[in-house]
Order: sequence, then structure tokens, then C-alpha cells
Amino acid sequence: MSTFKIAHRPDDQRIEIAVDLNALREVGHVGVRRASCFLGLGLRTTLEGPPDSVTLGETFTYQFMPDPLPDEIRESVASEYEAWIVGSALKELDQYLSLFLDDAWDVIQIMDRHEQAVDMSEVLFDQKFRMATNAGKKLARVAEAIGADLDASPHRSLSLARNALTHTRGVVCVQHTNEDETLRVHWFAPQTYIKEGNEERPFAGLVRVEQPDGAQVMMRIEERSERFKLGAKVRLTAHQLSEICFFYHQQIEVIVVRLADFLRQRGLTV
Repeated sequence: MSTFKIAHRPDDQRIEIAVDLNALREVGHVGVRRASCFLGLGLRTTLEGPPDSVTLGETFTYQFMPDPLPDEIRESVASEYEAWIVGSALKELDQYLSLFLDDAWDVIQIMDRHEQAVDMSEVLFDQKFRMATNAGKKLARVAEAIGADLDASPHRSLSLARNALTHTRGVVCVQHTNEDETLRVHWFAPQTYIKEGNEERPFAGLVRVEQPDGAQVMMRIEERSERFKLGAKVRLTAHQLSEICFFYHQQIEVIVVRLADFLRQRGLTV
């Protein structure tokens, strides 16, 4: 499924470009599903404890690690594996967000030329934007162009965490810090509360309601954060990773909805 369908009209030298916002949305959501799926598969491997063996193959094999693994290194192998899986997932989220933003930026550039006479060379998409690798900066540019109220700093912090996991074995170095010799990783996620009378508390599964009139269940989007000091290892829980996947999903939705408004404001049917 392609975001764009281009049709040439030789009779009046016009080019018609149809934009499929559902296809655009899917570009980003594929990455969220892949990251969530691969995290679920990968982290389940160590759910019941570190593995006894990591040998590749069943018959003739090259032996790089003892088999079975000695107790003193099993925990270390499992911990390093989890860090590797998490770093790969954060890279996946960033990569597909970047691809999504590339197409979103192309839509914005096309709208700037809507109903204008332009040279064919100007119809080519912005390759400089596509070649950029910082998804946070791309998000900031797209959000500013369409008037979306989005903060790119969570993505920058997650990119720093990914860099630590993929380049320095998860250890926070100076280049990964963003706050007083600390890496502060932050994102947004929904939090559910239950309110009885004037009392409000986080809702976590089954609760006992004391008020005869019952209780209200409310949900708010709140900031989450984890801090890792210089020299510490980046580690995120499965629940936090699930929230981060949701955060990327919602950011993509915000961009698509605001982009649709952006197109309507320019007289286009969405």
C-alpha cells in the first residue's frame, strides 16, 4: 500500500497526486507492531529464568560458549540479551517513525505546490529530509509545519537510550546524557484512576468500592520517566516498553489527524 498515487494528465500538463492517509498511518504502525511483537517473543525467552544453553545447531556445531552455561555467567548472558532486544526494538520504532515522517513531509511539500505551475524538477520529493537520520528533528519539523502540538524531546531521549544500548552495551556515557550527568528517558502513557468521593487513587485491577454511590473511573495521559546516571546501564521493564510502543502509536495518530485538518484548511477533501 502506497501513500501516494501519481497520475499524469498530458492534455493540460497537470499532475494529480492522491494521498492515502490510511496508507500513511500504516507506515508508522507497522513499526509499532513489529517492535511490540519482537519484544514479546524475545523477552519471553528469559521469562522463566536464564537459559541453560545458547548453542547454535543440533549436530555439528561451532562451540563459542560452554554448554550447559555455568551458573556464574547465565544471568549475565540473559541480561545482555535483553538489552540487545530492547535496543533493537527502539531502533525499529525510530526507523519506522522516520519513514512515516518522510511521507508526511512529502504531503506537506505537495500542498505547498497545490494548484501552482511548477517545473517538473520541483515535483521531486525532498531527498534531503529523507536522508536525515534524527527522527526527533524530523518530528519537530513536521509538527511545526502542520501546527501540531507535539514535543519531540521524548523521542530524543529514547534515541539516546537506543544509542547507549546499541553502541556502548547499555552503559550511559557522556554523549548519552541530557540532564546533569544523567540520561532522563521519558514518554507519555495513559494512567487510570478510580475516584470515590474526594479520594482519587491509581486503578490497578480489582478494587473494593466503599462508597454506596459507586465510584468514577478516569483516565489521564501522564508523563513517565526513568533516570540513568553516568556509567549506569539502561534497563526498561516489559510494561514500560509496552507503554513506549503505545506512545509511538499515539504520536503517529496525532500527526495523521492534524495532517487531515491541514489538508481540509487548503480546500481538499479528506
